[in-house]
Amino acid sequence: MAKLFLFGIGGTGARVIKHLVFLAAAGVKFDSNDSDTIIPIIIDPDNSNGDLNKTIRLIKLYNRIRNNVEHTDNNFFRLKLKNIQTFAGDIDGLKTLITIEENSFHQTIQDIQNKNLKDFLNLNTMTESSQALLRLLFSEDNLETNLEVGFKGNPNIGSIVLNQFSDAEYFKLFASSFNSSDRIFIISSIFGGTGASGFPTLLKNLRNPDEKIPNHNYIKDAVIGAISVLPYFNLENTESSKINSNTFISKTKSALEYYYNNIIHTKQLNSIYYIGYTNGATYENSEGGRTQENKAHFIEFASALSIFDFMDTDFTTNEEVSKKEYSTASYSTSTPYLTLTCLSHKDRKKIQNELIQFFLMTRYFTDRLPKISNKKSPWFDETKINTNDPVYQDMKEFIELYYQYLREMAENHVAFKPFKIDEENKEEVFSSIESITPHKSSSLFSFRRMKDYESFDDILNKSSKELSKDISNFKRLISLMYRATAQIIQDKQLDYKG
Repeated sequence: MAKLFLFGIGGTGARVIKHLVFLAAAGVKFDSNDSDTIIPIIIDPDNSNGDLNKTIRLIKLYNRIRNNVEHTDNNFFRLKLKNIQTFAGDIDGLKTLITIEENSFHQTIQDIQNKNLKDFLNLNTMTESSQALLRLLFSEDNLETNLEVGFKGNPNIGSIVLNQFSDAEYFKLFASSFNSSDRIFIISSIFGGTGASGFPTLLKNLRNPDEKIPNHNYIKDAVIGAISVLPYFNLENTESSKINSNTFISKTKSALEYYYNNIIHTKQLNSIYYIGYTNGATYENSEGGRTQENKAHFIEFASALSIFDFMDTDFTTNEEVSKKEYSTASYSTSTPYLTLTCLSHKDRKKIQNELIQFFLMTRYFTDRLPKISNKKSPWFDETKINTNDPVYQDMKEFIELYYQYLREMAENHVAFKPFKIDEENKEEVFSSIESITPHKSSSLFSFRRMKDYESFDDILNKSSKELSKDISNFKRLISLMYRATAQIIQDKQLDYKG
C-alpha cells in the first residue's frame, strides 16, 4: 500500500501532527483504499521542546491503543502511524545499523549538542578572510546562538545547520523505504527559524537527491505537498528573548517572495497550502525547551485537514502547482467561537460524523462506564471490561489529553468549540454538539422518554448480539462503541447530510 511520509519541521510541525493524531483516532481517513499508513518524521533541533514531546507521547499512546483494536470492523484509530525504522531496508547492499532510538518519531540534528553557531562552523580554525566574511553575514548574536534550542526565528542560521539532510541516518532510512506510489508532505511555519529554513532546504534535497541514495529516482519524481503556516499568534515582547513577533510579517513577506521564485515558479511542488490568522492571541515568549507549549489552535487543526485534502487529490505530471488557502463557511469577529457548522461543506462531509462518533464514545468512557457495573447492562456483563487493563488505562489517558486539547482550542483565539465538555448536566450527552440539535423522537407507545445514557445502553445491548465473541474484550468494547455511536448520530440526525 502507498505510504505518506509526513515531515513536520519545528514546533509548528509537531503541533499540526498532534491534531492529525486526534483526527486519526476519530476515524478520519484518506479516500483512497490504497493509502492507510503515515510515517511522521519530526525534525527539530530542540530535543526538550514541550510541544514536540507532547506530540511524541500522543503518537505512542495512539499506537498502543491501535495495536489492541486492529482488525476490527470500526474506524476508530484506523490510520497506521509508523516510524521509518519499521520500513527500513538495505542501504548499499548492507542492512543499516539503526542507532536511532526505537519507536522514535523525532529526528534530531547532528553535531549541534553544546554548540553555538561559530563552534558548529569551526570559526576559530578558519582563515582571517573567511572569518571576516562570516562576520559580515552573521551578527555576533547569531554566532553566539545556542543551536540546541532551535534557531530563534533566524532562518539564515537554520539554512546553514539544516543543510545536512541527505547525510542524516533517518534520511537514508526514509530513502530506502520509499516506493514509487508513496507521497511526501511537509509541514512548516514561514515566520520562524526552523520551519522557514527547513522547508526549502529539505525540498532541495528531495528534488535533487544524491544519486548514491536508494530510490533517488522515485524520490525526485515523487508527489510532494506542503503547508506553509503564516503568522497566527503573537509573542510577548521580552528584552531577554531574541524572538520578536513584530518581525513575523516582514519575514513572511520575504519568505513568500522566495518561495514563489524558487519553489512555485520552478514547479518544485505539486501542491502548496497557505494558512494564517491576523488577530491571534499573544503567547508567553519562550525561546524553546520545556516551556514552549502553545495551546492547541484552530489554525493547526485546519492545517492538519490539508494533509487529508492532499492525499485525496489526484495529480498529473507537468501541471501547475496547486495553490490553496483555507476559509471557513461562516465566521465573523462578533461570533464568540467556531463550531462544526462553521466549516466548509467539504470539511463537514469529511470529518463531522467521525468527530461526533468519537466524542460520544469518549463521553461514555468518562461519564457512564465507571458507573455501569451498578446497572443492568448485558453488553457490559458479556464484554467483561477490566478497568485495570493497561490498554483501558491507555484509552483513559488518551481521552484526558483529548479533553485538554478541546479545552485549549475553545479558549484560544480564534476559538473552535465543536463540543460541550464542561456543562453541568452530564446526562444530556446527545445535546453536547455545539450548534447541532438532536432530533427528539416521539412515541405514542412509551410512557416516558429514555434518558440519553439509557438510550445509549439500549443500543449497546442490541449491538452486542451482532458481535463475534472470538475477539478480545477491549476490541469488543471499541467495536460496540463504534456501532452504537453510528446508530446514535443516525437516529438523532446528528450526521452531516450536505
